[in-house]
Order: sequence, then structure tokens, then C-alpha cells
Amino acid sequence: MTQQKFDSSRRKLNQINVALKSTNDRGKKGHLLKQSKNLQVYSTLLYLSLMMHKIEEIKMLLKENDPGLYVENALIFDSMKSPAFHLQHQAINMAKGKKVFDRKQVYKLKFEEECAKVAEMEKSAQSLQKEVVRLQTVATETAHEFSESIKSLSASQAQERQDAERLRTTLIEGKEGSSTVWCDAMRCDAMR
Repeated sequence: MTQQKFDSSRRKLNQINVALKSTNDRGKKGHLLKQSKNLQVYSTLLYLSLMMHKIEEIKMLLKENDPGLYVENALIFDSMKSPAFHLQHQAINMAKGKKVFDRKQVYKLKFEEECAKVAEMEKSAQSLQKEVVRLQTVATETAHEFSESIKSLSASQAQERQDAERLRTTLIEGKEGSSTVWCDAMRCDAMR
């Protein structure tokens, strides 16, 4: 299709050039010149489009026919690439971009899963922390009750010791008193 348009534009350009030579009218000549310039630009673009697909073949021809000239201008020729090369390069870049995007999606899902796990662990840690606080409170209360029980037991033992001491003192006094009474009773009996 491009080749047909190029051929058509070249024929039309030849017709305009013939018309320019045969016309003496300045207005018509100016119009034909403007049309000729526009058609030449259009034709050049079509020609470039056709030749860009053959750029690698043309470079190979030059390299075979004049290797010195090719090497001398290698930097220029290496930068000239055919549309097929650019399309292939673009396809490669698109494939890389797709891989990166797919990888990003995988990592995004993993990140979201890890965030959910962390949130769950935080909830679990909070409930464990609440349970630890509750158990610490129970342990503190139990220790306080135990301490109070020990104080009460110590006070009760001290009271029992005092009571036992009083009872012993009373018994000793009772023994002494009974032995005194018994001795007095014996003396009384002996005196009678």
C-alpha cells in the first residue's frame, strides 16, 4: 500500500512539473509550486517509510561494497534501526514490563497477606497482654491475701503463745499454791 501511494505521488509530481513548464500564469504557477513542494515532502516521507524496512539490507550492501566507508560511519549506521527492530525492542520491553507488573502484583498480595498476619498477631498480642495483666492482677491479689493470711497466722500464733505462757504461769502458780495448800493441810493433820 505504501509503495502504491509512493508511486502515485511520484506520477502526480511529474504531472505537476510538466504543468509548471507549460504554464505562464503566475497565480497558477504559484499554486502548482506550493502543491509540488507539499507533494515532494509527502513523497519523501513515503520513500523513507519504504526504505526504513530495508535499512538492514542497505547497511549490509554498503558493508560488502565499501567496508572502509561503513566502518568510518559505523556510529551513524549503528544508530539507524528498522521499524521491525524497534517493534521487537518494544515487544521485549512490554514483556519485561508485564513481568514487572505481574511480580508487583504477587508482591502486593504477599505484602497484604503479611499485613493481615501482622494485624492478627497484634490482636493476639493485645489479647495475650490483657491476659498477662489479668493474671498479674490475680497473682498480686493472691500474694496480698497470702501475706494477710501469714500476718493473721503470725498474730494468732503469737496470741496462742501468750495464752500458753499465761496458762503455764497459771499452772505453775496453781502447783505452788496447791503444794502450799497440801503442805498446810499436812501440817494441820499432823498437828491434830
